[in-house]
Amino acid sequence: MSEVQMETEVLEQLARRYVEEQRRLKQAQASVDRLKKELREAVGVGNNVEAGDFTIEVMEVPMKRMMKKDDFIARHSPPRKDSLGNVILGANGEPLLDTDVGLEFYQQHLVETVANRFYVKQKPL
Repeated sequence: MSEVQMETEVLEQLARRYVEEQRRLKQAQASVDRLKKELREAVGVGNNVEAGDFTIEVMEVPMKRMMKKDDFIARHSPPRKDSLGNVILGANGEPLLDTDVGLEFYQQHLVETVANRFYVKQKPL
């Protein structure tokens, strides 16, 4: 057997093991998620329960997350004004926004990063 063929077989075995383990991990994660949901429903938000060797606490914790792109642009867009400097209102009575300014502000705050992706896919039989 040639060296290339042996290397290919080894890679195929590794890829097969990876896919199988990944499948098992997904099944285990689904089971953990179901148990977590059941515990949350049983305990309720804001409660603390002592259960034998375990303390189960379900709470809401404030977190900072990036807002949606459209909301970010709208938040950083000034209202449109006519030639006299008056704010232009839409049909609903709210000011129309100059989204070009907000979009430019958004583009300035985008950061380019490098991400390494790893895929192992089984070929169709």
